[in-house]
Amino acid sequence: MKFLKIVTQDDLQILSEFIDSLKEEKDTFKYFEKRKIEIVYSHELTYLMIGRENEILAYGHIEKENNIYWLGILVPIKHQSKGNGLLMMNKLIEESKKLKIPKITLSVYKTNEKAASLYNKMGFLVVKEDKSNLFFEKII
Repeated sequence: MKFLKIVTQDDLQILSEFIDSLKEEKDTFKYFEKRKIEIVYSHELTYLMIGRENEILAYGHIEKENNIYWLGILVPIKHQSKGNGLLMMNKLIEESKKLKIPKITLSVYKTNEKAASLYNKMGFLVVKEDKSNLFFEKII
């Protein structure tokens, strides 16, 4: 398993093909629904986690918006419940610490109980909620 930091046009192409291949995952990961793929160039961090046979096991990013550092993560359904989300979260937190990012925020649909459980295990705390989302924070 390795992490690919998205920095080049070739990396972006790999990410784009991955996002285009998603099906049911798009119900809970809508980040690219209203954004162009090139937005990743403005992220603090963007990674793909790649398995032994060059299969993408997870996607993750840290994006700064209005002085808030947002974490986004996606684990394809067939790679869930295998520790891949935990590995990606740990990578994003580790790299965020190196960048002196003080706090990470994320949101998740209330119906995505698997993800909410992972965030709780990782030490994120619910700080707010609305009709359909939970908002978590973690000081790092």
